[in-house]
Amino acid sequence: MLANADNVPLAENIFRSVQIVLPAIKYKNVEQIGVGMNRRVYKVFDGQMYWTVSTARSTFYSEINSFEQEVKLLNHLQNQISSGITPQDAQLIESQDGHFAIIYRYIDGRNLNSVTIPDFKIDTLAVQIADFFHQLHSVSIDNLTGIDIPKINLLDDHYIPMLEIAKSDIGNHIYEYLKNLQEKFRDIGSNYSQSKVLEHGDISGAHLFVDSEYNLCGVVDFGDVMISDFAIDFAGILNDMSIDFLDKVMINYNHSFDRYFFKRVEFLINMAPLFDIAYKGLAHNSNKKAEAVHKLKQLANANI
Repeated sequence: MLANADNVPLAENIFRSVQIVLPAIKYKNVEQIGVGMNRRVYKVFDGQMYWTVSTARSTFYSEINSFEQEVKLLNHLQNQISSGITPQDAQLIESQDGHFAIIYRYIDGRNLNSVTIPDFKIDTLAVQIADFFHQLHSVSIDNLTGIDIPKINLLDDHYIPMLEIAKSDIGNHIYEYLKNLQEKFRDIGSNYSQSKVLEHGDISGAHLFVDSEYNLCGVVDFGDVMISDFAIDFAGILNDMSIDFLDKVMINYNHSFDRYFFKRVEFLINMAPLFDIAYKGLAHNSNKKAEAVHKLKQLANANI
């Protein structure tokens, strides 16, 4: 999510609401640090420490329920995940006109996709990400009382609807390729025997933070969290890292993998461009959409 900022100032109504909680912050010192499909992210200073303010880009995404559930989850995970990994001390902020934001302690680090990891730190980072996955995926679903986490069937709830949304943009050749891919995934899924777990759901280099020593210091953007197939978090590694790095993460992950795991990861990463086609229009990102169509065309041609 934390891509290059688009320099949109923090709305004054939201700032005033944040100022009720952090009275020492000053509007002139607010810094936009990132933008995603449905969020803008800012950094503020309260005189003692920095805080992150995550706001909705449009009223379509400002439904209070999604913000409430994310804050509840972050505060739950604060006691489940090693300190400093997930956003800490999260609070929900509501402005007078009904807009919402989440504030949490600022994570002082750099996005994984913005740095080059030295070879001698690769193994350590893989262990740290594997440990985060293990802790997150081990969170007891039964203990998420009062937190409405959606239970997602990746094929039926995500990729089939996305394919229909994107159909007019991709042409018959790509559509038939993806339709066939989905049918194969359903066959694989019928043999899937592992329990569904709590997933981040949007792992990428943009959401993994490393400190000055290239250690994992934070994981952000839990807006797409779900209870689903744990392969989606591993597939997210391939958004910005190599298959060799994914292997290192898997080797250090303290759970077993079923025989169809790699097939599901392959499906998920091949379907990833579909997300950009189906939903980037909401973020007015035509370049990203065109890149995704081109990538799917290459995949379809390679599988003729």
